[in-house]
Amino acid sequence: MTYYGSALRKSIGVFYTPHQVVKYMVGMVDKLLIEEIGIEGGPSNNDHFEIEVESEEYTERKKTKNTKKISVPRVAILDPTCGTGTFAA
Repeated sequence: MTYYGSALRKSIGVFYTPHQVVKYMVGMVDKLLIEEIGIEGGPSNNDHFEIEVESEEYTERKKTKNTKKISVPRVAILDPTCGTGTFAA
């Protein structure tokens, strides 16, 4: 985080989550997924399931609604800001 000065980091919303905090948070999510929800492997679970969603197909004269099946991961971790990628490590 030495790339930016403290004032600049705050003004553009750049923050660093210490490794120890990330380790604790990931550990708690792992414990919750395994012990409370019963997902084997916790965050490392690679199971997928299929769901049916609405899908719109367009023709030249009219719009018709159909459905299609898509594969969805059982466990997904989203970090929209990514930053240094600490949560992905």
